[in-house]
Amino acid sequence: MHNIIAIATSNIIGIILIIVLLNNRYTLKEKSMIEYRCYTAILWISLFACFTEVTSFAIDGKHFYGAWILNYILNMYSYYAGVCATLLWAIFVDYRINRSWKDTLARLRILGAPTLVACLINTTNMFHGLAYTISEDNVYHRGRLSQFFYLLMLLQILYSIYRVYIEEARSERRESIPILLYLVPVFAGVVLQTLIYGISTVWLSVSIGLVALHTNMINEIIYLDSLTYLYNRQYLKHLFSRNKRMKSKFKTGIMLDIDEFKIINDTWGHSVGDEALCNVAEILLAAVPKSAVVVRYAGDEFVVLLCTDDKRLIQETMNSIRRTAIEWKKKKGFPYSLEFSMGVGRYNRKNGMDPFLKDMDNNMYHEKRRKKDQLLKIKE
Repeated sequence: MHNIIAIATSNIIGIILIIVLLNNRYTLKEKSMIEYRCYTAILWISLFACFTEVTSFAIDGKHFYGAWILNYILNMYSYYAGVCATLLWAIFVDYRINRSWKDTLARLRILGAPTLVACLINTTNMFHGLAYTISEDNVYHRGRLSQFFYLLMLLQILYSIYRVYIEEARSERRESIPILLYLVPVFAGVVLQTLIYGISTVWLSVSIGLVALHTNMINEIIYLDSLTYLYNRQYLKHLFSRNKRMKSKFKTGIMLDIDEFKIINDTWGHSVGDEALCNVAEILLAAVPKSAVVVRYAGDEFVVLLCTDDKRLIQETMNSIRRTAIEWKKKKGFPYSLEFSMGVGRYNRKNGMDPFLKDMDNNMYHEKRRKKDQLLKIKE
């Protein structure tokens, strides 16, 4: 006998939480549209799943006109919802990490194949009853393959955890992935409902996880530059205060600004100037090591934080930035040139952030003055 009051309570709580998130999801539109759409789709799937689950438990064993077919349809949706929501989550996580839709789709073929199989089993289940059956008395029973659906959900969640673990092992950009806060309650909810028949924990745990995810995504927006989607100056301050406690691996930084950026604005207008800043952001992300952190510091000034103090690797990074800028111009064909003045600084935890930034800034402007002096000599 199901405890319908407990099941209804857990799903109603889930419904309320998800409705609140749906009403506030537009605050996340500053993020990538792929992330936003995946997140919104998970919200809608979860909302309807809460409704269908509590309704299917409520009518289980009841007799009225259309009760059997309604019970079947509700359970069919629940099975679709579980594997599709966790697949969307795996896509969401993977894209947040690598920022390449093409790479994400290629990588997720492994998960997409069993998800397709699960959907086919669910679609044809009425003919074989391998996933679940609804008896003549309108009572739901798990089938021999019902565990396959739960195991697939767990596999997709574990894949997400694996991707986060790999990213954290090679990168310092941990604030960009507030993912485990979502995964922990969802993982627990799926395991409990897999092991204990007759309880309803999956969609409540999903809604709790989505609240945690939403909160952290809002916090992340505070640290993102709205134009380039790079981290901003506020994040830089946060990062250094955090790294004092965690003994940061950041050892050096490169500060750079765009040479003659004012000419770009004056010649082609500020909209083209904004486009140039976005191109610089893409160039830096493509050119620097994966372990680096790129920040839009102010205006046309950017900071790249590196986990090395090897002079050769630092110089290679600077050369890579200049080389990538030339390749980017050929690839995109924009009318202006993107050249940079750069200054390197070494981070000393005892001195803190301000001397580190000042050192980079001074060295950058020293190079800028040197370039101008060389230009004047050529003109003379």
